[in-house]
Amino acid sequence: DPLTGKTENWGVPVPRETIYGATYDAKHNAIYMIGFMRGHVYRFSIDDRTVKDLGKAAEVFCYRLHPGPDRHIYACTKSGFLFRINVDTEKLEDLNWRVPEYPNNYCNNTWYRYMSQARNVDDHTFIFVPLCADEFFKFDTTTLKVTSIGRRAPFDELVDYMPTSMGVNEFAIDRFGVLWYVLGMFPLQRPA
Repeated sequence: DPLTGKTENWGVPVPRETIYGATYDAKHNAIYMIGFMRGHVYRFSIDDRTVKDLGKAAEVFCYRLHPGPDRHIYACTKSGFLFRINVDTEKLEDLNWRVPEYPNNYCNNTWYRYMSQARNVDDHTFIFVPLCADEFFKFDTTTLKVTSIGRRAPFDELVDYMPTSMGVNEFAIDRFGVLWYVLGMFPLQRPA
């Protein structure tokens, strides 16, 4: 409690599951969580301290649960399917969009298409990036449409002699609307 400085242990919300990502639903005073091993989404009511299993949303781990400008919660599965947690109905909703494959992007095409970061930009739009995707995306919560806002790098490989996966884990948007981010480099061995 920030007012009293007191901390309480409320126990384990989901036994035999590892909570990998969570976010607060201010509209309904609840915490939404996603499990690492099962890929289920859980809702924890702060008011009555009950847990509800909303079902399987992802194959396995994905950690970023983004509270959108419409106050619903958004995420991508490990394989890149965009979904919404409707906080009013307490249901999972498939948004019928998947992070695309890219030529020679082994990391994106085989492993990591989950949403690594997202930021709201107005009352109905947010920008997001999947970890190893070649592009940043914009999602309109009114039309439920995803559009690319551009490539994350002007090149495909950092060096010619070794395949390099590039990823964006965090980004910020300044007061002028400029997108700032660090491009992480991961040297990986691609299969022959």
